[in-house]
Amino acid sequence: MATINEARKLIYDKFISEWGATTLIDTDNGDFTEPESDPWVRVVSRGQEGGQSSIGKKGNRRYERKGIFFVQVFTPVLTGTSQSDILAQLAMDILEGERLSGQVWTGNSVNREVGAQGKWYATNVETEFTYEEIK
Repeated sequence: MATINEARKLIYDKFISEWGATTLIDTDNGDFTEPESDPWVRVVSRGQEGGQSSIGKKGNRRYERKGIFFVQVFTPVLTGTSQSDILAQLAMDILEGERLSGQVWTGNSVNREVGAQGKWYATNVETEFTYEEIK
């Protein structure tokens, strides 16, 4: 059983470990300097709806919680979409359909092309995740 912080940590750790040196990674903590022209990604997670999935005495009730893990891919706008497509697919391959420490499950990923954002071409990979909490 996990909390939102434990679930996030498991997903962040998996992504950062498997992404390796592919590109720089901004973890949305405010301490990042965008590269001039090299591709990079930002990873962010957000909690979503969830609810009670079992009944029982306090301390033994299960709650199924959900969230979305975002990988925002930024590639130079002048290079077209091929590099963005490759990096988005890699993010999907890392994240989709995983069970992490028996506590967090990732589901489907969606590749959403945002388009030109200043000098960057942006693509968002959104991956659903579920974790169970006992209260």
